[in-house]
Amino acid sequence: TDGNLYYYKSGTDLYEAMKCHNQMALDITVSDGSSGSKLHDEDRTSTLTLAPQTVITVKSQSDMHGIYIIWDCLVPEWTLRINGQEYTYGQYGFLHEYVELPEMTSELEIIVGDGKSLGDRPGTVNGMRIADIYAFESESLPSFVQLWQPPTENADIMVVTTHSDDEQIFFGGFLPVYQAEQDLDVQYVYVAQHWVYDAASKIREHEKLDGIYLAGARYYPITSDISDNWSESADGAAKFSPYEIGESFLTEAIRRCKPQVIVTHDFDGEYGHGQHMYCNVCTVNAFDNAGDASYYSDSASQYGTWIPS
Repeated sequence: TDGNLYYYKSGTDLYEAMKCHNQMALDITVSDGSSGSKLHDEDRTSTLTLAPQTVITVKSQSDMHGIYIIWDCLVPEWTLRINGQEYTYGQYGFLHEYVELPEMTSELEIIVGDGKSLGDRPGTVNGMRIADIYAFESESLPSFVQLWQPPTENADIMVVTTHSDDEQIFFGGFLPVYQAEQDLDVQYVYVAQHWVYDAASKIREHEKLDGIYLAGARYYPITSDISDNWSESADGAAKFSPYEIGESFLTEAIRRCKPQVIVTHDFDGEYGHGQHMYCNVCTVNAFDNAGDASYYSDSASQYGTWIPS
């Protein structure tokens, strides 16, 4: 999670899960003349930023059943075109997006959407940035393909964590025990995003999805627009992002997902991380007030109020 590349030991479950096997050989061309090889090199640091309406043409020797796209920005709606018929995807903003094709084909086109339609949120670009495209010839998919569902509206447990890696370090047992073993619905919520901290930090947005999916997550995480910042107190963190921003975000997440139980960082921020303390304060205040329709009334109007058990 520090932006470095680590090599997993051959033969381990993690190594096998991360291997990109069973994929099809592809010929990829881009209408603006960019090198399509960058989009099929299994390297998330090798990306293309493409303007809206740029067309990516993907061809294979035999018919494709599905494609798996690793975007590298916040994802707006985009268009898939097969035999002149157009289909809309990207509605849920999945950074790692699997698409079962509406019909088998050996050629398709991806028409780039407009990231600016999402406003000025951190992680948007003019058009879309893309890292990799994979294709598969059957519904039998390798384990590295992530089949995300939208955030649940009936969570048994909501885990509110600050950064990518905190969910594993401090809350690592919730997904394998409650989601994977006990089949409860666990929704992860992140208070900080990693798109803009520095040039290398955005890899943590990918690592977040890889880690929680491997641990059993199926509901796509909800992430705020608050930046990753270090401080030694909650009030110090609030200088970067006022409490009302975090409280509004978490109140909306609680009302949207309607959890029975909420888990978050301890009052001392584990080892004294002020942004963890900030997350705790915002979560407690949202927990106490999510049932009051006058408290951040916009999300109450959209989702209704909710009082966790």
